[in-house]
Parts: sequence; C-alpha cells; structure tokens
Amino acid sequence: MKTLHPMWRAGALILILLTLISCAVTNSGQQASLPSATPNVGIAGGGLGGVGGSGKGAGSGGNNGGAGTGGGNTISTQAPTPNPTPDPTPSNQGPFVVKQIMSLGHESISGEVCSLTAAFTVFAVAPEVSWNFTFVPGGPNQGKWTYAYSITSAGETHNANGSYTISQVNADGTLLLTMTGSDSVAFKGFSGKFPVNYSFNLVPSGNTSCPATH
Repeated sequence: MKTLHPMWRAGALILILLTLISCAVTNSGQQASLPSATPNVGIAGGGLGGVGGSGKGAGSGGNNGGAGTGGGNTISTQAPTPNPTPDPTPSNQGPFVVKQIMSLGHESISGEVCSLTAAFTVFAVAPEVSWNFTFVPGGPNQGKWTYAYSITSAGETHNANGSYTISQVNADGTLLLTMTGSDSVAFKGFSGKFPVNYSFNLVPSGNTSCPATH
C-alpha cells in the first residue's frame, strides 16, 4: 500500500474544511432570513386590530348620539291643547225692539221686549188677518211660544206652538230669536200639521215704552 505525500494530505484537509464552511454559511443564511419575516406578520396583525378598535368606537358613538336625538324630538313635538271658546250667552238686559228679517206670507211683525226673562208679545199683520206671537221664557235664552188665529171668510183656523232659542249675533248686543214648532191647520174639511221655522232679530234700543231700569 502506498502512503500519501504530506502535501496531498494537507490539500485534502483544506478541501474538507472548505466544504464544511460552505455548508455552514448556507445554513446560517437561511436561518438569518426568518427573523425578518416574523416582524412583518406582527405589524399586519396590529394594523387589523387597530381597524377593529376604530369600528367599535364608532358604533358606541352612534348609539349615544341616537339616544340624545330621540330625547330632544320627544320634547319638541309636544303641543299645547287649545281651550274651547264658549259660545256667548245673551244678556237678559233690555229693552229691545223687534226687527223683521224674513217673511212667510206677506206678513209684517213688530214689538218691544223689555226683558228676556219676562213674557213678551210680538204683533203680526197679514193682508187678511192679524195675530200675536206669545213668548214665555224658560230662561234668558230659551222658552215656549204659541199663536192662534182664524180667517172666518175662508173657514180657516190656525193653532200653533213650539219652542224658541236666543243667540247673540252682533257685538252691539243684537240677538237672533229662532222659533221651531208646528201649526195645526183646519181648512174646509182638511186638517193637518205644518212645520213652523221662523226667525227675527231683537235690537237693543233706548226708544221704547219699557219702564226705565236703574
């Protein structure tokens, strides 16, 4: 067996050492790249966490704002309920004069009313007959009325009754008296009831035959 020359031995050792160093360098280069990847993953995760935190903050703010707005709207939409305005009650102070405002059969009416709480009469005159309306108050603004008359030449009779109301129609104290009821009419063998709807005004006046009041 041949023995290697010392120089060949030295060369072989050098080759072995170079091979080991090369492997060591390669392995160390691969391991050195790992730390650089780990911070990148951590940064990306931190960024997503920040976005999620912002979302939670915005949601809480929205809820608080909504509750405040709702409370304000509930208060601002409350509206006061208006009180009803009562109808004016006519005064029972007089005297008044009768003023005609309608006609049913070419009649004319006139009269004086000294007080709305005492009985009073209104006179009616038509081409063939005249009669009186008699009013009996049941209070300062309502009561009962009656009238009766006959036309002998025609064989005609009337007997009527009903109720009346009084309301104020003008700031100067002018009143409206409204009559409703029925008239029982007999005429040449016929008899029946006809509705009565009639109105006239009562106008305050200082020129009447009523007794002076103090």
